[in-house]
Amino acid sequence: MGENAGRAVTPGGEARVTPSGRAGRPVRWWPAVAVLALALAALVWNWGFSEGIRQQRVVLTFPILFFTVFLLLVWFLFFSRFKARIR
Repeated sequence: MGENAGRAVTPGGEARVTPSGRAGRPVRWWPAVAVLALALAALVWNWGFSEGIRQQRVVLTFPILFFTVFLLLVWFLFFSRFKARIR
């Protein structure tokens, strides 16, 4: 057995141990960052480069925000690796 037996090792080589002493897997942050980056890109395109009137831009902003929140909720509940107690 190695020195990190029973512990989760991060890519940096550090062992992550929960307060109870059990090894835990780190939270997956990259999907949330990807969803937020895509939402930001969509909002920048909508407000910066779209040739619509202001009302059309506002109306298009709502589905962007709705799907962003929906995708973040799906990530949090199913793919984030947060403990079930937190979810």
